[in-house]
Amino acid sequence: MNVKPVTKHMTKQFVTFLFFACTLLSCDKNNLSYSGDPNYPTVIQKLNSATHSELKTAYAKKYKYFISTINEYGFCSYYDDVFTPVDNPALLNPLTQTEATELIKSFVSQNPTITGVKNSADLKLTLSYSDTGFWDNATYWNVRSANQFIDTIEVLNTQIMFEIKNRELRSCVGNWYPTIYIPGKFNLDRDQAKSSLLNKVVWHSTIAGVPYSATITTASLAASTTRLVVVPYTINNQIELRVTWQINIPGPVYYLINVDVMTGEIISEQPTIIS
Repeated sequence: MNVKPVTKHMTKQFVTFLFFACTLLSCDKNNLSYSGDPNYPTVIQKLNSATHSELKTAYAKKYKYFISTINEYGFCSYYDDVFTPVDNPALLNPLTQTEATELIKSFVSQNPTITGVKNSADLKLTLSYSDTGFWDNATYWNVRSANQFIDTIEVLNTQIMFEIKNRELRSCVGNWYPTIYIPGKFNLDRDQAKSSLLNKVVWHSTIAGVPYSATITTASLAASTTRLVVVPYTINNQIELRVTWQINIPGPVYYLINVDVMTGEIISEQPTIIS
């Protein structure tokens, strides 16, 4: 077998190849497919099965009237077994609005880990009371918290729902997050996030289920509004708390898109019209 010697010309070609290869890799990094911040994003890992089981059992024993449970991340959640027997609160005079609020805030202050709420005073509650139309003559308070905020940044999908039956709290569903890291410097400002969506095609559906598309143009981006939000993003069996530019694009696009401020990824997108 003949082996050709390495010449200066071949060496030059190889160096040129490496340069272009490195340039391509650099371009990929410049497209922000990485964070660059070792603390980002905040990650919530699943509990191991033994810890999860112990937590659920202790919770059920402590709150015998509860029809909610603890999910695999250690937060308040819907019951995963609707056939599990639960004690029924006695038919007593219903709580006043003040009493209902105090009952909920007491529960939250005693359970910061499973609710994610560090300070129950931060909870803004909306109470809806009902006392008629139930087969068991029970009275109910249905209560919902506002979303969590980190300074002025809203954390989406963090409303907590409570239900009081007669004089007993019987469910807590949803959670805040006790710690959320907000980078001091973003890789994308709002204009860069908007620009990354130029010429993106989004899809709608007619009432008959027929799909149709719309293209994001310079004009539609200029008319859009933008705000910072945190999006809890479930991926690879963990929750990642992503800081995003939420871009609300008006007609004819009608789309809401969340772009990660550190990676440039589209974390979520959805139409804003109901066809």
